[in-house]
Amino acid sequence: MVNLAAALLAAMSGQAHAAMDWQAAAVLDFSSTASVSEADSASFSSAFRAKLLEAGKYTVVKTSRDDTQRQPFPCFSEECAASAGKRLNVKTVFIGRLDRKGSRCTLELRQIDTSSGDRELSVTQAIQPCSRSRFKAEAATLAYVVSGKTPPQDAPAPADGETPADTGRRKTLVAQAEAAQDPSVREKLLGKAIEADSSSDRPFMLRGQLYLNTRRYAEAAADFTAALSRNPANAAALALRGLANARMSRLDDAMSDLGKAAGMDKASAVPAATRALVYAELGDFENAAADLNAAAGVDPKSPVLLGSRGLVRFLQGQAAWALDDLDKAIAADDSNPRWFEARASLNMKAKQYMNAIADLNRAIRLDTENPALFRARAEAYRERWDNDRARDDENNAKELEKRRNRTK
Repeated sequence: MVNLAAALLAAMSGQAHAAMDWQAAAVLDFSSTASVSEADSASFSSAFRAKLLEAGKYTVVKTSRDDTQRQPFPCFSEECAASAGKRLNVKTVFIGRLDRKGSRCTLELRQIDTSSGDRELSVTQAIQPCSRSRFKAEAATLAYVVSGKTPPQDAPAPADGETPADTGRRKTLVAQAEAAQDPSVREKLLGKAIEADSSSDRPFMLRGQLYLNTRRYAEAAADFTAALSRNPANAAALALRGLANARMSRLDDAMSDLGKAAGMDKASAVPAATRALVYAELGDFENAAADLNAAAGVDPKSPVLLGSRGLVRFLQGQAAWALDDLDKAIAADDSNPRWFEARASLNMKAKQYMNAIADLNRAIRLDTENPALFRARAEAYRERWDNDRARDDENNAKELEKRRNRTK
């Protein structure tokens, strides 16, 4: 059947970066009462977007009025926000409403989960005086609060020889890099961002993850070290440097980094999830499960953490718990073929062959070039005495393997 150890590593080292990276979010233009001008509302919306990106937890996607075109504009309801979030393909949407009484403004900010439509957070912030010059400071406070970070007291001083214009160029280049799909284009843009302004840890973090994903581990470790020199409290940089060190077989350095990261930021799932991946790569599933339990305690809704823990539990022989985790992971995110692949293995073991075939059908639709999935489904068909379909799947698997060999 399926090599679940390989499936675990594929899931954690590939899609698990979603748990180790910035989350995609959208900020819809804030609505306002009749006492607030549309221009003032738009100004605050723009300031909040910029500060949310700066806070470092979220990647903020571009939005327009078209994103709420199926709902009355402006948008200030959970239903409207969730609908826009699905069209924008983001997990989180921020909406707000600005009101004014005399010289004092009040902003009500809501954080909406796209998949459930639930209001995850509601914050009310007073702004006095109610002026555009004050919006930037208050936007920073709100952005850092919703990102779970301490708001900055003062703007960081630019590095020697750098100017505010350099900092602005760096932010523009970083935003362009985040939107780029081509890794080589993204790398060039991040390099230019660092040349323009090397005072921020963010471009080093983004480039380090790019290097990590393309197996350039020494360069990744160097960038994470650079990020730490600019922000020593960056636990994610420490954890990901630990992962890069582990991939270079520097296990003592890796475990040192990962241990420090876990102690530094107990409010983040990143350190524990990263160390779990290292343990899984070493075949130490007991410690991997312990770290995934800790990570899932911080982020209990993460499909990556739930699915990965389900795979680990299967490898430990805990079939019932594994199935529960995989069911939850699939309910939260049905776009990962690894979860269906693993649940199919559980169903095969339980002799639930039709369920296994159904899960493998889903996995194959998501991963059409994987010969292992066709072989697994062939096995399930044989158990059902459906030899014709089993033979077709075996032939499909052989053809895919030939195709892979020709491209090597």
